Amino acid sequence: MGLRQRHATETMSRDRRTDIAFEPKNPHGLCTYDQLPEWQKDNEHILDGYVRETNSYLKTLRSLMYIHNESVNIYSHLVPAILFAVALAWFAPLEPLFTSKPSSTDMIFLRLFPLGAFLCLFLSATFHTLKSHSHVVASFGNSLDYLGITFLIASSMISLTHFSLPVFPHDHPSHPEMSMIMEKLSANALFTGITFSLGVVCVVVCLHPSFRLPHFRSYRATMFILFGLSGVLPVCYSLFEFGFNITWHRAQLGWILAEGLIYILGAVTYALRIPERFSPGSYDYFGHSHQIFHFMVVIAAICHARGLWGAYEVYRKIHS
Repeated sequence: MGLRQRHATETMSRDRRTDIAFEPKNPHGLCTYDQLPEWQKDNEHILDGYVRETNSYLKTLRSLMYIHNESVNIYSHLVPAILFAVALAWFAPLEPLFTSKPSSTDMIFLRLFPLGAFLCLFLSATFHTLKSHSHVVASFGNSLDYLGITFLIASSMISLTHFSLPVFPHDHPSHPEMSMIMEKLSANALFTGITFSLGVVCVVVCLHPSFRLPHFRSYRATMFILFGLSGVLPVCYSLFEFGFNITWHRAQLGWILAEGLIYILGAVTYALRIPERFSPGSYDYFGHSHQIFHFMVVIAAICHARGLWGAYEVYRKIHS
């Protein structure tokens, strides 16, 4: 080997060692979007930070201990889920703080929404934790995620309906001709039954293997939208029967409208992949649309909890 060739080889080796020394370390084997198997590909604007398919529950759980592009998705719902669980556990000791002691039935409905919120957030965090295990586990976890959404929607509407649509004798002074059916079956029970029935349908659909397939995504989205919009029915009934002022006060519509607006804003942000679509790779770990949507869900749940509490206070004043 000539002197010039040997010098060139040594220079290349030295440059290569320098490049390796300055390459970012990746001790957890995170990969890029292009390195993913097809089943893991979802958002082409998130370029890096993916946990490889592990086929191991232990390795998947270990991903909780380091940062990757699902970390915020996991903890943004896991931490609030724990807080809602604590709220459920501490509900009884907090009873003395109530302006009036709730009945056993009222306590069931007061606890129903925190339970639904806990299940939704916990199942969401579980899905995002286990989705890197394998295609089968990710698919089943996705069903659990949708199941949690069903619990949240159902518990939200049933609990609020219980407190915002009570039937009192003085509610219908101008409607003595109300049908016998409505006398025996209150609006409260009617709309609770509708919500429960739709919830059962959603649960069956969520757990059916065929509806986990990608080409059913639009049908799943439509199903949840219709389920959520069914919550408008008791509001419309209340507006017709009792008028705007009573409905606004009883149902705490200010908080409920804020909740709906936040949900819609989060869903639109998620659907349009904002902001990562405008700068692919810039929001891989922090700030992408799915994370924003998760925080919006939590904020909306807090709004609903506040509205539910207000509706309960109004309910107790009327009922006492």
